[in-house]
Amino acid sequence: MLELKYETLKIQKDFKVRDFRDVLKGMMMRAGSDNEKITFLMTDTQITDDEFLENINNFLNTGEVTNLYAKEDQDAIDEAMY
Repeated sequence: MLELKYETLKIQKDFKVRDFRDVLKGMMMRAGSDNEKITFLMTDTQITDDEFLENINNFLNTGEVTNLYAKEDQDAIDEAMY
């Protein structure tokens, strides 16, 4: 556990679903392609939109967040994996 990098949200007044998805995308890219060991901690006070919970629920249930990556991002991920 000591070797894991700790990540949490830095909620600001104008923090929207798009910002949340960008944070998730960045963490998933680092964990997947850069092989970083990351712990993500989110508290109930950081949930400012119900869609945050939907995205986290999808990730926990299926291992992915629906429509998180654009086609060009997906191509870059595929390229990095090979």
